[in-house]
Amino acid sequence: MQRHSGWAVATDADRLAAILAALPAEDAAFLAGQLAPPWQRRRDRLAERAAAVREALAAHAGLARKPAAIALATELVRITSTPHARGPRPDLMRRIIDLGGTLAWRRIYDIGAPAEVQQKPGTLHPAAGMPGP
Repeated sequence: MQRHSGWAVATDADRLAAILAALPAEDAAFLAGQLAPPWQRRRDRLAERAAAVREALAAHAGLARKPAAIALATELVRITSTPHARGPRPDLMRRIIDLGGTLAWRRIYDIGAPAEVQQKPGTLHPAAGMPGP
């Protein structure tokens, strides 16, 4: 609350907090997400997509990273072109597609990399002195 000439004036943030507090928790979370700035919504959507990609990659745990990424990219294209596929796996694939479309195998490869391997694009891979994965 801001004070203006002796009167208490609610800021937009205060009013929004009061409105969200009056709503049920699920509705408040939805509305807060919709009112977030575009960059924050995109960041959250990409984080959700990355989590879904990692979950989908778990089905290819027996494969090395590159073949697993290629298999998942192929599966995403197949699901996109087959609207009648149902089940837990197609639902996960559709969630990935809904959060950002199909992905090239290289992007899946980068998302599936362990955190210690991920690095900024254009930096050199420390072990080989070559561009990173």
